[in-house]
Amino acid sequence: MAAASQSASMPSLPRNVVIKTEPEDEDTLVISPVDVPIKRDPVLSLIAPVSGLQPLTWSQDHRLAVSTTSSVSLLELVCDVQSNKQELTLHRTSIPVPTEATKMRVGPSAEQAAAMEKFSTHPDPTIRQLFLADRAMNPSIGLHKGMKYASWSPLGCDSNGRCLLACLTLDHRLTIYNSYKRLEWKVLEDLTKKYSERLKQRGYSKKDNIPPQTSLLHFDELQRRFRMQTPLRMEWSSVYTTKQVQPDNTCENIEMVLLAVLMENGDVVLWKFVLPFLETSDVEFYDVVESGVNRPSDLAWWEYDGTDRRMSGLIVGQRGGTRQDCSGQPGGSEGLLHPPTPCHPLEGVR
Repeated sequence: MAAASQSASMPSLPRNVVIKTEPEDEDTLVISPVDVPIKRDPVLSLIAPVSGLQPLTWSQDHRLAVSTTSSVSLLELVCDVQSNKQELTLHRTSIPVPTEATKMRVGPSAEQAAAMEKFSTHPDPTIRQLFLADRAMNPSIGLHKGMKYASWSPLGCDSNGRCLLACLTLDHRLTIYNSYKRLEWKVLEDLTKKYSERLKQRGYSKKDNIPPQTSLLHFDELQRRFRMQTPLRMEWSSVYTTKQVQPDNTCENIEMVLLAVLMENGDVVLWKFVLPFLETSDVEFYDVVESGVNRPSDLAWWEYDGTDRRMSGLIVGQRGGTRQDCSGQPGGSEGLLHPPTPCHPLEGVR
């Protein structure tokens, strides 16, 4: 009777109240199709297949770059507070792949033509096959069309405080773009052409400025000159603040960003961008880091921001699985790669 009176005294729950309890066993948890969202909105269609190593890259200002065989498709989410639609509104633009193929110059035109003729019919089948199978040295076999890789810079790099976009095509053309009022994309700099002109002025010498001892009629020299200006991948650093002395002996804070470009011979070419990047004079060659990697495959920045110093460096990946660490010497609060230290293999890292 006591139990009955206690049960009768408890207030009854409304019928629309559901008491949720945790399952005693994880195996008894059954997810029905109703619990899984099916709709994926919006569905985006591309006019060409995707291409490259990593076709999708997000920027810090919420833009998506999709590398395809004909262009880089850019998608940006448009936020309209006056719209009552639940669907996402995306603004789409594109950067077409240049129609003109990239032509690399590794020496005087007559000497380069003679080398092409020699190695295309070389009596040694090993050398002849290496030459004929290399699309950079022998573009007559046909170059691939499309984008190989795209990389976004940090925020605050263009005149509007947004991100710059570095694009690398499958025929080894590296260009820098920025958007103009969200309607079109403008080429700011062709780094492949700029670096080719620099190598020509230096006589295609290495970092030690020692002129080549052989001509293009030697296959190793021809291969070296092509590989030293064939980009594989590029990555942006964070934004650095440096102090620059003015004519009146005052110091002014200058913001800059570095773009690291990994070449086929293992060199890492560093380009310095003074921010905001407005014209060609705002980008200049910074340095070359000789990683010593024979078969490079990947590139990444690492950074350490402590209380008293800031350090940065580069890690170069190799096809065999090893890594080379190219650390930057601490330079005050900047910690830039100047001068770069020799690259060291990372033991046990695969």
